This record gives sequence, C-alpha cells and structure tokens, in this order.
Amino acid sequence: MLTAKNRRQSAFATILSGIVDLPLVSAFIFIGVLLFAYYQAHPDSGMPAESREVFPYFIMKEMPAGMRGLVTAGILATAMGSLSTALNALATSFSRDFILPHLPADAPESKRISVLRWSTVLFAVLIILVGVATAWYMAHHPEAKIIPLVLGILGFTFGSLLGIFLVAVLTKSRGRDDTNILAMVCGILAVLFLSNPMGIQQMVGMKEPFVLSFPWRITLGTLVTVGVAMLFSTPQNKRTEMSNVVDRGE
Repeated sequence: MLTAKNRRQSAFATILSGIVDLPLVSAFIFIGVLLFAYYQAHPDSGMPAESREVFPYFIMKEMPAGMRGLVTAGILATAMGSLSTALNALATSFSRDFILPHLPADAPESKRISVLRWSTVLFAVLIILVGVATAWYMAHHPEAKIIPLVLGILGFTFGSLLGIFLVAVLTKSRGRDDTNILAMVCGILAVLFLSNPMGIQQMVGMKEPFVLSFPWRITLGTLVTVGVAMLFSTPQNKRTEMSNVVDRGE
C-alpha cells in the first residue's frame, strides 16, 4: 500500500493482500491437521493436555536439533515482523489523522518525527498491556481457546469498520462523517450487548441472557453499522468532491 500511487491502486493492494492471506492461513491450519494425524498414528502419553501446547511439544521432542532451531527462529521472526508492522501502521495512522494536522504548517521535520516516535512508544505500551491481559486471562481460564478469544476480540470492532467500508463503496449518497461515527458506536454497542460481557444483559433485567457466538459478532456489527449509516444522506459538497476524485482516478 505504501507504493500505491492513487486510491485505486491502494484498493487493489488491499484486496490482493486478502486473497494472498488465504493460503497462508490455510498453511497455519494445516499444521494443526498434520499434528493431529501424527499423534493419532504415534500416540504419546506425555503429550500436553492443552491443545495450544502440542506444537511446542512437537518441536522440542520430535524435531532434530537443527530443524528445531530453524522453526523457533522462524516463529520469532514472524512475531517480530508482525509486531513491527502493527506498530508502524498504528503510530502512522494515529499521528497523521489526529496529531500532525494540528501542528503549525511551518513545524520543523524533527517535530514531526518526534510525534511519530512517541506515537510508536504509546502503542507499544498499549500492545504490551493487551498481551499481559491476554496472558493473565489464559492463565486463569485454561479451558479457553486462543482462536475464539482473538477472533472474539476482533469481532467487537471489525464489524463497524467493515460496515463503514461497505457504505463508502456501495453508495454515493448515504453516510456522513459525523453520523458514521455514531453508526460505528451503535455497531460496537450492539455486539457488546448481545455478547453479554460482564453480564450486561443481567444488568438491564434480562433473566435468560442470550450470548452471541463469536463468529457472528462481525456480521452483527456490520449490519447495525450499515443500517444506522444509511439513515443519513451525504452532503452535496461531499458528493461533488468524491465525484471529482473518482474522475481523476485518485
């Protein structure tokens, strides 16, 4: 996306990255399938009870020393690459959208670099806190599965993001900047309520709480966000501005 020259190329890069992710995710899932098949054919009484510990156990016990080192190095390299990418994206987006526009036009370049650096530090601290909180939760809830936990957390916000994206792509006359934020908040609140974290439904007097399964959170958030955003029309000046952008191919 950093190499894209206009919005059309950015959109193409985003769609292509989603397509390329499919075989990568399938490869990760296939590792679990192979481990299951292996231990079905070669039972091991010392295998850990927790499924998330099976792969590390396989690496340490079954792999030869050289391969063990390569796999461990690959896992650490992947983790560091993902972390650096996330930090860069979060810090850059936050700085460019919320801080840099408010700096004086004649602000020195060193000031802008300082903003980016401190934004990176800020999100590094936030990521550490999320990691510590997740580790604490998994330690106190050993029966919890990591995939439902991670995807369940994503489900609270990704539906709202997808909803606004669909409104922008599929319509030219619905949605406004201020009401889009309201639509996103409504989508998040709907998911929070039906997912019933911390007993929200009991707090409002529901005797038989309904808990939405995590795969449906994004769907619910998307539908609510789109429904609320579509209630408001786009100002005429914004329609004209977007039409000019499309005509220029940006």
